[in-house]
Amino acid sequence: MAFSNPPKRPSDGSDGTLLEGKFNWKMHIGEIRNPPNLLNTFVGNRVSEIQSLIEGIPWNYVDTKNNPADLASRGVFSEALIHSRLWWNGLMWSSVSRLEWPQQHNSLSLTDLPECRKKGLVFIATEGCSFPFASFSNLTKLREASDN
Repeated sequence: MAFSNPPKRPSDGSDGTLLEGKFNWKMHIGEIRNPPNLLNTFVGNRVSEIQSLIEGIPWNYVDTKNNPADLASRGVFSEALIHSRLWWNGLMWSSVSRLEWPQQHNSLSLTDLPECRKKGLVFIATEGCSFPFASFSNLTKLREASDN
């Protein structure tokens, strides 16, 4: 059976870009690899649950062009699957020791993750406080001074 209009290849952020409103594996694996308390509450709770279920199991990313599971979702015709080495044998390196697998580099830093908990700044002033609040014309300058 052939499609009259074959499905188009989805733009799913598989190149590592963060797409608003799209599911992005690199982003979610980045979240799962980080401590849940550094993420916003909702996502942190989900990540904590996932980490407790998979304790000690590493999560890795396989880009879409090398992932046999993605062949069908990319609209590959059944005739092409018959001759697809990737479809029938899987990833070349998946049958060797995990020590020989390609190194995974998490290219997303914690600050690249949209669900990263933002750090807040709190000042508590008491009587006799010697901090010169009046010397700062706005909160940004006060914040910069407090970082030093």
